[in-house]
Amino acid sequence: MLDKKCLVEGKGLSCPSCGSLSIQGGFVEIEAGRAYQRMGCTECDATWQDVYELTCRIPDTNSYPEKEVNHEPIRDQTPGLAGVLG
Repeated sequence: MLDKKCLVEGKGLSCPSCGSLSIQGGFVEIEAGRAYQRMGCTECDATWQDVYELTCRIPDTNSYPEKEVNHEPIRDQTPGLAGVLG
């Protein structure tokens, strides 16, 4: 098993059991200050949970204006046979 320092330095990109890069992650569950993600290795079938902790907040300096979304259906703009034949 790889130690915690190796796991953190490797940014969690490899299996802590066999070191393979063939890993997959599930949904991320978020709670106050932490997030959890079930992980698995496709090489050795090991499973584990990655834990992410909030370490700081960075203000968003790239403020983008909210866009309004038009939910009206798109109508076909091509003329039918009556419009083509006159």
